[in-house]
Amino acid sequence: MKLNAYTDNVNLNTIGNAHYNVQHKEGVYGQSAPSLTGVIGNALSTIAQVQEQKFDEQNKLALMNAKSDYQRKMNEFKTNLLLTKEAGAVGSTDALQKFQQELRKETVAQLPQYEHVVGAFDVFANDVDSKDHEEVYKHQAKEYDAYKKTSLKASNQVIGDSLYHANTPEDAENLVKEMYANTVLVYGNQGEGKVATEMTASLTKIMTPVINQAMQDKDYEKAYSMIEIGRKYGMDEGSALKLLVDTNEHVVTEDLDKIVDAAMARFPNDKERQRAMIDEILAKNSSTEVDNTNNVMKVISSQLNLQYKLGGNRADGFSDCGDFTQFTINKSGGNLESREADRQYLQLEQEGKIVPLSQAKNGDLVFWHVPGSRWETTNDPNAIDPDHAYKGITHVGIYMNGEVYQMGETGLKPIPADTYEVVGCGRALDGNSSLIKERTNKEYREKAYKMLDDKYTKKENDFRTKDTQTERMMKDIVNNTIVNGGSIASIIPQLKSMVTPDLMGGKSGSLLARLMKGSDEETATGSKGSSLAPQQKRMFISTLLKGARDHQGYMKLIDEIDKETRIATGQGLSIKQQMEMMQLVEDRENGTGIFKVDIEGAIADSKIEPRILKAFKPQIYDLVIEQVLDYRQEHGGDTPNHSTLKEMVRKATEEKNIELTDTPRGIFQGVFNSEYINKISNISLAELRAEGFDFKKVGNDYVRVYRNGVHDTDVHISKLEEYLQDYGFRGLIKPKEKK
Repeated sequence: MKLNAYTDNVNLNTIGNAHYNVQHKEGVYGQSAPSLTGVIGNALSTIAQVQEQKFDEQNKLALMNAKSDYQRKMNEFKTNLLLTKEAGAVGSTDALQKFQQELRKETVAQLPQYEHVVGAFDVFANDVDSKDHEEVYKHQAKEYDAYKKTSLKASNQVIGDSLYHANTPEDAENLVKEMYANTVLVYGNQGEGKVATEMTASLTKIMTPVINQAMQDKDYEKAYSMIEIGRKYGMDEGSALKLLVDTNEHVVTEDLDKIVDAAMARFPNDKERQRAMIDEILAKNSSTEVDNTNNVMKVISSQLNLQYKLGGNRADGFSDCGDFTQFTINKSGGNLESREADRQYLQLEQEGKIVPLSQAKNGDLVFWHVPGSRWETTNDPNAIDPDHAYKGITHVGIYMNGEVYQMGETGLKPIPADTYEVVGCGRALDGNSSLIKERTNKEYREKAYKMLDDKYTKKENDFRTKDTQTERMMKDIVNNTIVNGGSIASIIPQLKSMVTPDLMGGKSGSLLARLMKGSDEETATGSKGSSLAPQQKRMFISTLLKGARDHQGYMKLIDEIDKETRIATGQGLSIKQQMEMMQLVEDRENGTGIFKVDIEGAIADSKIEPRILKAFKPQIYDLVIEQVLDYRQEHGGDTPNHSTLKEMVRKATEEKNIELTDTPRGIFQGVFNSEYINKISNISLAELRAEGFDFKKVGNDYVRVYRNGVHDTDVHISKLEEYLQDYGFRGLIKPKEKK
């Protein structure tokens, strides 16, 4: 097939144009010109579509990647912002907006610059930015709120620390004003109610320890002024009332303490006359008005947990105004017959106890007419009924320090007297002064008596402590004297001087305190009481010889013997017996007196079998000492010579050797080996082992028996023969020799 060349003008426009101008006579592949134009046009159109599709895919991929990168980077930045706390979160939204702007600008610059691509990204980014901004804004607001609360808490702590050191009530009040202003700054956007609630909680928390510290420091003027300031600026009323009652009690307690001290100084050690003086002072100094205040305040503070309910039963936790006043007045010494406010007024009116508000004093009742009440007013006492209120009285409270405590819908709280129309005041506690005084004096008297008893107890405890300390000092002096080789008798005057009149003089039962009770002469010579019996002396010497003791241990030993003697006989050691024991301790330490004999040398020269010496050396010492005591008694106090001591050692050794060969316990205290078996058995240890037996000493009384290498049992030494006989070893243990 012949391909014609293009000899005519051919006008092929660029891809995308709608018109192609091809002018020639004969078409390609021999086709006519119109047919060739169609083929080329279709081909070029197809190429254009492919290019369009490819170009569209590239734009979409670029947009997709831009969205992904933007979302990722925004999430990372936002996450870091959401980790910030309190003050660190301030300005988070500004930081977010700045980052959004910079990141968007950077991302758009990398996109294909076509309107529909950039526009699609802007729509996406706006949605992301809006959601992120809202989330970060909430976080910022939350953390900023926490930051404000933390700052307020820190500020309140500083104010609390400064309150106690305020020089004047004015300075203290200025600090509380600052606290209130800070509270408004933090919570003001939540309303006055929120400010009041937070102020009450914070002020109560801060004021309570300040007031308590003032009470502890006996600065009652400061305590009262702080309570007043606290109540003025919203301190919890219940807490303020309790602190006021506590302050009053502290004042009373301090006064009573002064009275008790005065009575003890006036009549030392005469409790009956001290009590009589307390009674006399209380009777002369009681004040009915002050008593009313204290009594009423205590009763009021006991009802702060009640809730208001008209006609409510306090057993169920409810009360109303009349029930509150009746309970409080009657508990404080008065006598209100009704719980209804108007009937209480009528009672006091009939008793002639109604006064104007200008004359009201603590403990008086304040009667109000509350407008809008459902009761109609009547001036006829006989017309009082559930629908009529006498003289329009529908509410009542108790006057106290310029305010009126009343049980209202929000509970028990004080309010200004002029909150409602005042009908009059009633002196409910007047006429009962003698009763109130009697009750109050009884309460104060009992409290003063307890304080007196406590002071006596403390005094006795102080004496006992001082007595113990003095005894310890005495023992140290004795021990130091023994260590330095001094004489006990020479330090008795010094010890005696340490027992001053204010000590209990041995009441605690201490040895040295009793020792010092005798006269100087009696104590120094040791002439008071009987001497140690020979058996007592031997037992004490034997105890001294057993084991090592320090000096305090020796003195403790004497105390223990004294206590045991007192338990057994009802009477402790005599002074002379105690002195003899102390002298023996001194001799034991210095190697003098009875301990001067050379027992060690005699034992060394006697060549005692090592196994016997190892098991019985302390017992040999005891036996020799007993013989030395007998020798001295028989020979006018002379000390035995070395040869005699050796003979004493031989006798003691023989006695122990007999025990060693004759008794299981005596044998067992020796060394458990073949020699031991040979001494008690008719067969050797080797023969026993050949039969599968082996033995091991356990403690002082048992043998651990092994059979064929396995632990079989632990046998008491007295049962060993019986155990072995059960296995056919008849006649194993040798019979005891007759003496």
